[in-house]
Amino acid sequence: MLVCPSCGHQQEEGKHCGVCGSEMKKETVTEEKETSTLNHEETAATSEPVKHQNDNLGKAKEASQTYGKDALALLKRPSSAFQLSKDNWITGLVTIVIFALSVTISYYILANKLFQAMAGIFGGGEALPFFEVFIPFFFVTILSVAAAIFSVFVIMKIIGSKVDFKQMVAQYGSLMVPFAALSVTGILFALMGSGQGTLLFVGVPSLFVMMIFPGYIVLEFTKEGTSKYDRIYLAVGASFIAMVLIYIITRIFVSDTMNSLPFFNMF
Repeated sequence: MLVCPSCGHQQEEGKHCGVCGSEMKKETVTEEKETSTLNHEETAATSEPVKHQNDNLGKAKEASQTYGKDALALLKRPSSAFQLSKDNWITGLVTIVIFALSVTISYYILANKLFQAMAGIFGGGEALPFFEVFIPFFFVTILSVAAAIFSVFVIMKIIGSKVDFKQMVAQYGSLMVPFAALSVTGILFALMGSGQGTLLFVGVPSLFVMMIFPGYIVLEFTKEGTSKYDRIYLAVGASFIAMVLIYIITRIFVSDTMNSLPFFNMF
C-alpha cells in the first residue's frame, strides 16, 4: 500500500499521488505495527497457559516442601502433634493418605506373590487384578482410620470437649507420621516377599494407628482429670468403638472383594 505524505491519500500503485501529485511512499510502519501487535497477541496467548501451569507447579512444590518440614519435625517429636490446631488439618490428611497408600501397596504386593504361588499349584500363574483389589482395600484403610478418629471425636463430645473434627484430623494424622514412615519401609519387605517384614513394618503400625491410638489420644486429652468419667474407661470406650466400626467396615468391603475374585470362589 502506497500513502501520500502530503494529503494522506492511499493507492495501490503509481509513483505520484493521484490527488495532489506528491511523490508516494510505501506504508511500512502500519504493517510493522500490525505484525508486532499480532505477534504480541500470539505470544501472550501462548504464554498464559504456561504461566498458569508454572504457578500451579510452584504452589505444589511449596506445599510439598512445607509438608516435608512439618513431617520431619513430627518424626523427631511426635508428641508435638497435640499442639497443632485445625489449621494444620491438611498435614494430618496427607499423612493419612500416605499411610493408606503404603499399607495397601504393601499388602497387595505380598498378596499377589502368594496368590501367584498358590495359583501355580493349580496350573495358573495369573496376577491379582490390581484395581479390583487395590481400590477396595485402600478405602478400607482410609475408612478404618476415619473410624478411629471418629471414635475419639465421639468420646470428646461425651465429656464436653470443644475440639472440632478438623483439629482431630490434624492431631491424629500428624501423630501417625512415624508409623506412616514405617509403612512406607514395609513396601520394600513386600517386594522381597518377606511376610514377617511386611507384618512388622505394616501390620504393627496399622494396629497402633487403628486400635491403640484412640485410647492413647483420649488419655492425653483427659489427663487434666476434669471429666466426671474415669479416663481409663473413656480410653477403653474409644478403642472399643473403633474396633467395632473397623470390623463392620472390613467385613463389608473385604468379603465383597474376596467374593468377586474367581480364584477364591473355587474353594
